[in-house]
Formats: sequence, structure tokens, C-alpha cells
Amino acid sequence: MSKIAIRVDANETIATGHVMRSLTIANALRRHGSDVRFISADNGVRPYVSKDNFSLYILGTDWNDMDSEIDDLVKYLHSEDIHRLFVDSYQVSEQYFRKLRDAGISVTYIDDLCKKSYPVDRLVNYCPAATSLGYEAMYGDGTELRLGSAYIPLRDQFREHICQDGTGLLITAGGSDSLKIADKIINRIFDERGLGFSDGPKGRLHLLAGRFYKPSDKLLSYVSDGRLILHQNVDNVAEIMAGCRAAVSSAGTTLFELSSVGVPTASFVFVDNQMTDALYFDREGLMPYIGDFRVSENRCLERMIDWLYEIGGVSSEERMKRGRRLREMIDGRGADRIAEALEG
Repeated sequence: MSKIAIRVDANETIATGHVMRSLTIANALRRHGSDVRFISADNGVRPYVSKDNFSLYILGTDWNDMDSEIDDLVKYLHSEDIHRLFVDSYQVSEQYFRKLRDAGISVTYIDDLCKKSYPVDRLVNYCPAATSLGYEAMYGDGTELRLGSAYIPLRDQFREHICQDGTGLLITAGGSDSLKIADKIINRIFDERGLGFSDGPKGRLHLLAGRFYKPSDKLLSYVSDGRLILHQNVDNVAEIMAGCRAAVSSAGTTLFELSSVGVPTASFVFVDNQMTDALYFDREGLMPYIGDFRVSENRCLERMIDWLYEIGGVSSEERMKRGRRLREMIDGRGADRIAEALEG
């Protein structure tokens, strides 16, 4: 049985998608017979990994200064006879990876920025556009590259549910939504009476959020009066998506989840690493990109309203057709392919 460690953190700053995709890969590794351990700076990931009964080693270090943990990390890996490490973090450095490799650790890094090369044994970027970002020229022959949509790591539930063209509209702006983008989106939707969410039947607007999300008093009032359904820190994400006819979502792994379920979606960004996915989906005519909330909040909201009118006016057959096209790009085996690479 091979031993593999996964280094990831979770808190109000780090997007929940990091620990969720790491868990998906961990479960694939477990199915393949590997002994998987999680390693984190603090207890932020514990609620996530404990659900699936994975062991967790706490370094007791600063998550934002990973160079400071390297000696303790190597000591732990050697003590447990672990020689393979999967890293999912933006706080890494060249020195961090170099010291790990000097200590005899085989390192796999999941990257979605393509801003610099790192001394790692294997690199994964599952963005469909990753094959055209220049990784080959950047890394040469010294690093094994696993690029493209074949490596999208989705949980099994996203293969089991398909959008049935329900009545709901799903909103999601990341696990913690520190910029309160969901508030702005939902308020704008309720202001646009022509869409029917303010005065029409209740229970049709859904907000998907993570453990670290802190809803505003105004959003809680919408929940109280039945106009908004808040799904926070839930496990049945695919089921919720499948019950909605459309979605407005921040770019990232969530777009691939919505694609797998077949939900017509408009995307937006609020951090740099979301841009590649958003532009790819827009360029391919799969999901329209409504903009960057950091640049022009009002423009994003108005583009969203225009799209909601457009998608609301198309037939059920057309929405289902768009959903089928989204599902075609994902076969659901990405996590297994990453697991096979890690074990190889």
C-alpha cells in the first residue's frame, strides 16, 4: 500500500474549493488502495477531512508562510515513511519545493495560475485551456505535466445528478464570499421585478455557500420571509444544482460541477485565478462571462440581468440542449486519473 500525503489549508481567506478538490482526489486514492494523510497548518480543514475519516496532522504553523514549516513537514513525512506529497496552495515558493525534493519527497503540485515554474516532479492543471498556456515551454522535460479537462476532479455525486429544468436560480460566490458579492447579486435580482423573484412564488432563489460564509442581516431577512433558500456547508450540492434551471456563479471548480450536472450558467470573477476558466467557457460559447467584480460591479450586475432575461425566455428544450453540451466536456474520471499519476 502506497502512502501519500496531501498538504492543504482551509480558512476564511482560502477558497473552499482547494480542500474540496483535495478530498475528491484523496477519495480516489483511497479507492485505489493508497493510505492517504492530510497535513495542514491548523485545524481549518478538520471538519472537512473528518467527514471522510481521513487522518490529519497539524503542523501548528502560519498557513501564509509555508517556508517556515518545511523542517517540521519533512520530519513528519520521514517519520511516517511517506515519500509522495500532493500540494494545493498558493503560498508555496521555489525554495519550499526544492527542499522537499532534496529530502527525497516526490512532489505533485496543482496549479491554475501558470505564472512561474516550480521544481516539482508533477504538475496538474485541469483547466480545459491549460494545454495552450505554455506549460511545456515553461517546464521543459523535467516535470511531468497533467493538463486539461481530463483531470477535472469531481465528486461522484456530480455524475449522478442531471439538471431537469426546474424553477430555481442558483447563486454562488465562493465558499466564504468575503466581498459580499452574493448580497449584491441577490439584491439586484430582487430589485428587477420583471424577473419575478421579488413578488412571484417564493423558494425559487437559492444561495450556495461554504462553512466560513457569514450572511448579512439583509440576506437572513430574505431567508426568513421565504424569498431565499440558503444552502450552507451542505453535502448534496449536485442535487441542489440539478433542481435549478440556471445559475450565476463565480468561476473555478464550481463551473465544472455545474457543467457536469448540465446547468446553464453565467460566470464572473473576483480573483485572478478564476479568469482563465471564465474566459474559456465564454470563448467556447458554453457559459457567458459577465465580468470582474473588482473592475465594474454595476456592469457585472447589468450583464447578469440581461442574461437572466435571455435564459428565462428560451424554451425548456433549448435549456436542456445547452445542458447536454456542458455535460459532454466532462467524463467524471479526472480524480481517478490524478490518483493514477500520483501512484505511478
